[in-house]
Amino acid sequence: MIFLLAGIAILLWVGSVACWVMTLIKMFKSETTGIAVLGILCGLWAFIWGWKNAEKQNHQQIMKIWTGLMIGAIVINVIVTAMSASMTSS
Repeated sequence: MIFLLAGIAILLWVGSVACWVMTLIKMFKSETTGIAVLGILCGLWAFIWGWKNAEKQNHQQIMKIWTGLMIGAIVINVIVTAMSASMTSS
């Protein structure tokens, strides 16, 4: 069961990376290069920029998906961590 959940977490991570890249593309098209490079170096900055400019850049759907993927990944990783901790302690 842990391996299935870990696989789902990996898929969620891949989806998050895809949303991050789409946000970076929007950043490079509309901002200075320095701001966009900062988005490469710090994914949190790209996430914040994406939400701040979601309506202006017509990027709301991608940001909603990215947020859902991140929340899902956090939940799955907490579950996997709890399950693996309970397996090693018994």
